[in-house]
Amino acid sequence: VLLACWLSLLRRLTGEAEIVIQTCFNGRKYEDLHGALGLFSKHLPTRCHFEDDFTFGDIVRRVEQSRDEALAWMEYFTPEQMNGRRANGTAIGFEYQEPASRRSFGDLTFDVTHLQTYADRFKLKLFAMVIGDELRLEVQYDSAFYQRQDVWRIAGELSALVRSAAGNAGAMVNRLEILDDVERQQLLFEWNETAAAYSD
Repeated sequence: VLLACWLSLLRRLTGEAEIVIQTCFNGRKYEDLHGALGLFSKHLPTRCHFEDDFTFGDIVRRVEQSRDEALAWMEYFTPEQMNGRRANGTAIGFEYQEPASRRSFGDLTFDVTHLQTYADRFKLKLFAMVIGDELRLEVQYDSAFYQRQDVWRIAGELSALVRSAAGNAGAMVNRLEILDDVERQQLLFEWNETAAAYSD
């Protein structure tokens, strides 16, 4: 659902009918790798085609199908291929970390409380991690392409879209709210204050 929200926001911001981003998969497709230590993750393309009459529920289903297809072909994507794709303009990413379980190795037991990875360079990436009862979101960005205030605006618009989509899967994607209260106030009132005093 969160990935569908991220793609929907990118669709609204770019106006493109098809959005392709790089989604992180943990790379542990086989059971023998589930408990293995080490970095197996890789980013694979997730695409979604938008139509004007699509509901948010339609987008969730399409995103799920796209992720399943990427997972099925995961072994056939090489780092060289994905670096080429990012160089060609799909340098937007998404990563979701499931709650980390307690791990034990002999007498050593530990929990993961915070995780950050910067192995892949993206112009813009949404990183999400569940810690306890919290879902933490972080918008990572390349400062050569985005300014801090732009990223704050994107984060606010994502928050507004998530709230709008929650419990409203039947809403048209193009009608989901992306303006927070401050932006709505500016757009509807402050920027429309056109009254001016003219001398005789």
